Amino acid sequence: MVYLALYKAPGNIVDKIIRLFTGKPYSHCEVAIKIGASVYQCYSSSLRDGGVRVKTMRLPADKWDLIPVHTDSDIVDFFQRTGGKKYDFIGAIGCVLPFKQKPSRYYCSEWCYEAIFGVAPKKALSPNKLAELIKGGFTSHKV
Repeated sequence: MVYLALYKAPGNIVDKIIRLFTGKPYSHCEVAIKIGASVYQCYSSSLRDGGVRVKTMRLPADKWDLIPVHTDSDIVDFFQRTGGKKYDFIGAIGCVLPFKQKPSRYYCSEWCYEAIFGVAPKKALSPNKLAELIKGGFTSHKV
């Protein structure tokens, strides 16, 4: 099963700043594929990890919310094509300020959107906006 994993724990100063500017509970997201009891293969672009990466993680409910995602996209194939690309800090800021994204880089919700829907978002979106789209039942490219 594929999930959109949304980070809601207090986290570090960057997490707090993201929440301050978006006014919402989530500061990061991952595409998570369950591989065991409470263990997931997580794909995203992470500032902490320098860009697009995959890692095995536990996602405790006190730190993460999981939303089931119905997708026809091949997450692993998309990762193989984009793995190692740098984190797009300026693009992430573009979620709240009018900064242009760099097409050769990704921030978390941008990478997750493209992995799930198979196309890049037309405009910047935060983890919170992506969560709203997924919870709303969007199954095709809407942003």
